[in-house]
Amino acid sequence: MLKVVFQDYAATALPQMSLRSVVGSELGFQNLIVKNWDTFAAELGEELFFIHEKVAIGRLEMDILAVDSQGNGVVVELKLERNVFQHVQALTYLAMLRDWSPHKFVGLAGKSRAEGLRTFVASDEALINSGQRIILIAEKFDNELLTTVRLLIERGIEIACYRVTTFGDTESLSHCLRIEAVQLNRDATDVPTYAPPRRRPEASKRRGTEVENSDVRSWTDVCKRISNEKMRAFFESAVANGAKPLPSSQRIVFNEVTGKEGWRVKAPARTEYAWVMQNGRFSGDVEFWKELLTHPETVSIQREGRRVHFHLYAHDLDAFLKAVRGRLRDVHVRDEAI
Repeated sequence: MLKVVFQDYAATALPQMSLRSVVGSELGFQNLIVKNWDTFAAELGEELFFIHEKVAIGRLEMDILAVDSQGNGVVVELKLERNVFQHVQALTYLAMLRDWSPHKFVGLAGKSRAEGLRTFVASDEALINSGQRIILIAEKFDNELLTTVRLLIERGIEIACYRVTTFGDTESLSHCLRIEAVQLNRDATDVPTYAPPRRRPEASKRRGTEVENSDVRSWTDVCKRISNEKMRAFFESAVANGAKPLPSSQRIVFNEVTGKEGWRVKAPARTEYAWVMQNGRFSGDVEFWKELLTHPETVSIQREGRRVHFHLYAHDLDAFLKAVRGRLRDVHVRDEAI
């Protein structure tokens, strides 16, 4: 990185420094990020709503909790130096976060920011924590960690790694932080990539209850991203036959006969399955889905017993559609634990 004095046409290289020498501690790094949250999120190329820092989760404490524009709960785990177990901590938080209700997120955000959070997710509070993902930030990453992260991504867990490089100007006592996404392909090493960020906040607009951004403008754009032909045909047909599309969150909604939202199905951009959230409970629902699906091990109870989640693979699409438009059409899904 160069320091340039334009009036003299002079350029000098800024020396690289350790992150610890600048921020002092992980807590100092965390404070820096929290106090400059919007600037930090934009540098990542993310659109993130800050929920809280030092979040108690069980007997542990999460560095930072946020929500992205699709409603996902985002675990942000910080380290100053290499830590081969950084992802293990984050995975623990992620697993425990799955049971949290949207109401808990709103409560943590505080009364003064609750309405801002609802606006951020397009006034759809039920969208909050409908999925979860991880952001790891550190000065360096062990290749063992990156290899494990790649495997987790292949298994459907969304994780992003960002590498921080620090430069200092000893004369002015000012510093520069460069934040780069780490490449997570099959030959991943701790080498930053200069690929375009996943999302820029300035590219998004809110119109009514939907969110538009430069990546996803319509349901057609969502379907183009689905690589599995049978899965793509399912989503296109479902919308054509009355399912409600939500392009901003890449989901479709199947309603009950009463008109109440019953099931949300998220289109799979990078996984071999779609993700389903049943928005409430009905008697015998867990057993019903376990008998119907070829991957019953994915059926789980979430949100303090008020939601059921499961993975929907291509060979289960017809059975799922017949269920929600046939056998379950008149079932009342209650927003309560059973």
